Amino acid sequence: MSKTILLLLWITIVAGLGTESAFAHAIDHRVSGGQAKVVEVFFADGRPFSFESFEVSGPGDRSPFLIGRTDKLGRVVFIPDRSGEWSVKVWSEDGHGLQTTVVVGDSETADGSESKAGTTTSPSRMDRLTGLGVGLVLICLVGVLLTVQSRRKQS
Repeated sequence: MSKTILLLLWITIVAGLGTESAFAHAIDHRVSGGQAKVVEVFFADGRPFSFESFEVSGPGDRSPFLIGRTDKLGRVVFIPDRSGEWSVKVWSEDGHGLQTTVVVGDSETADGSESKAGTTTSPSRMDRLTGLGVGLVLICLVGVLLTVQSRRKQS
């Protein structure tokens, strides 16, 4: 029985390490600014998503308003020329990335007279929740297997 317990604990630990490394690959962002919009893109562990490709499209645009690469700090900076929902896509060559919408009000465009600064964060935490769910399922599975094995031994 002790060999089985040790094996199950080892599998749980190894699987848990895999979910932690998945967190490091999650991509998140923060939007701030007034007339100039700043989208900071970063990994879940806080490292900037540096020098990666991006594309900004305005409301109703068929072609990009701006294309380029994030700076050293993982920032995309643009000055919108009209209000509405702006699409920001950021991606790396290995497939990591995000797509978000930046809502621009009338007073926040280059033609507006007033600047409202603010910060928002990404509501999506699916990568973290998925890792947590996998970990909880593994722990429950180990508990059930240990309970079944204990009852068999008692019989």
